[in-house]
Amino acid sequence: LHAKVLNIGCGAGLTSNPLAERGYNVTGVDFSKENLEIAAKNDPTNSVKYLYGSALDLPFPEESFDVAIAMDILEHVEKPEKLLLEASRVLKPEGILFFHTFNQNPLSYFLIVKGPEWCVKNTPKNMYLYRLFIRPNVLKNHLNQANFSVDVLLGFRPKVYFSFLKLLMTRSDPKDWCLQSSISSFS
Repeated sequence: LHAKVLNIGCGAGLTSNPLAERGYNVTGVDFSKENLEIAAKNDPTNSVKYLYGSALDLPFPEESFDVAIAMDILEHVEKPEKLLLEASRVLKPEGILFFHTFNQNPLSYFLIVKGPEWCVKNTPKNMYLYRLFIRPNVLKNHLNQANFSVDVLLGFRPKVYFSFLKLLMTRSDPKDWCLQSSISSFS
């Protein structure tokens, strides 16, 4: 029996659908009905349960899921600490949270906020708001307050020089971004 997975802010199903193909019992929640329609349409298994709802008020009882995923959503909500509390509430006691977000630093500002605006055609205005990016120490505090035990926080830093130049010159997203990782541990 595969784990019950909740994808918070599932978007167009880019994470949910591949997990369902691997046999996981997946539920995706998003605040965009358009995203949910796209996700459901592209679910080859027809098994993902897509629901309209808020990441800050999840429509599930406590301890409903083995895994929660919050990819590229924490930096889109005004109160990420509330999202993390909700994720903690719906996870079983030994549940796992996977997430991705952006650090609030100058590199993120230029690469994530301004880079696409300047260089990629049709980028929506204010797709990312820098003020919502989260510094690692603030994120650690939010996770602790939501009763998550964090052993390792893994960060990625692009080796940007040539990729960023390529982005500027071609006005398209380079497919060869190189990443280096950094790891922080705390108890």
